[in-house]
Amino acid sequence: TAAPPPRPPKPQSSAAEATPRNPTDAQPSPRPIVPTKAPQPTLQQWLREMSHRRPPATATAGQRAVRSKGRIAWISSLLASLPTRGLGGGRRWHLRFFIPPRRDVWLFLDASRSTAVGQFLGLACGAMIEAIAHARSPRFHLLVLQHGSLRWLARRSTGATVQGILATVSEAGGKSLIAEGLKEIHRARLRSTSTGPFVVCSDGFATPAANEHSGNTFSRLRAALGRITRTPVSVAWVHPAAKRALADWLPRLCDGLPVSRFELRLPEPGASKADVI
Repeated sequence: TAAPPPRPPKPQSSAAEATPRNPTDAQPSPRPIVPTKAPQPTLQQWLREMSHRRPPATATAGQRAVRSKGRIAWISSLLASLPTRGLGGGRRWHLRFFIPPRRDVWLFLDASRSTAVGQFLGLACGAMIEAIAHARSPRFHLLVLQHGSLRWLARRSTGATVQGILATVSEAGGKSLIAEGLKEIHRARLRSTSTGPFVVCSDGFATPAANEHSGNTFSRLRAALGRITRTPVSVAWVHPAAKRALADWLPRLCDGLPVSRFELRLPEPGASKADVI
């Protein structure tokens, strides 16, 4: 007898097609989002206070004839003048002065695919647009993680410029390279003379590296956050409502670190269309 014909392959469901074989790979298709007005009075008050607070002044280079530089830092001036004065007691001085560092606001926006869940990214953009209007700092830096890459969309820009950028964010996509984003912010801050506040907008779910255990991912993310908090900076973390895994993940991530957390929730069911930016 002839062998029965082979069975046709079973068609794959759309859910199976959307799931990557490697769990560390992000979904290829981005998710649309809409920036939504989400006033956060406590976040607005925090940003207003932190952008106004002045840290201790630091010594910087200056010229002898320059005025209005602030108080002279005599120890720094002496150390800077030793190579030219030498043991012979020369008369040339290189003055150093105490000047207050700039109070720029630093913002890291995580627009990876997972932040579209629960409309968090849209709420975060709306909340920051409102909060920036209450900040007393004249300049802002904005680093955005989207489509698996980090991009500086604003460097020492005005608040109105950053508000306009946030209002145009329309999709969330790519991997959650949060630790890499924190490292990029940390390096940029060290190169800058600004010691202003730093705001993270993220769900905190970092994508593991290749063959990396989730525990190592957590440790890597916490180490990156810890390096930032060891510098003279006020840190805020804006995150979605703490449910399920997030309810344990973020508290452990920020445990023992000077980080202020602000939770965003969906607006009430009766919210009008005017709430969309």
